[in-house]
Amino acid sequence: MTEQRRELFKRIMWDYTYTPEQIETIIKNKGMASEKIMMYRKILMSERWYNIMRILTSLELEEALSEDVTKTIWVQSLRNKYNHARQILFGTTLSA
Repeated sequence: MTEQRRELFKRIMWDYTYTPEQIETIIKNKGMASEKIMMYRKILMSERWYNIMRILTSLELEEALSEDVTKTIWVQSLRNKYNHARQILFGTTLSA
């Protein structure tokens, strides 16, 4: 884990008891468990877009922008922004 990534995780998850290493493990696990969705949502809602793109791998970014995550974002304008980013970057749209 890079120092930049470690600092991002510490800054974003300051109000949780997870260590950066635990966050890394959860994000690296296959599937979209509720903890992983919550962490991606917190990253998307807490950090600037260009920092997110620098820190997350392309696979992680695709997961973070998945409908499973974006539908949990309660700020409509932010949800729309990330749905649009997903469509541009990965060519996927929302399911019906």
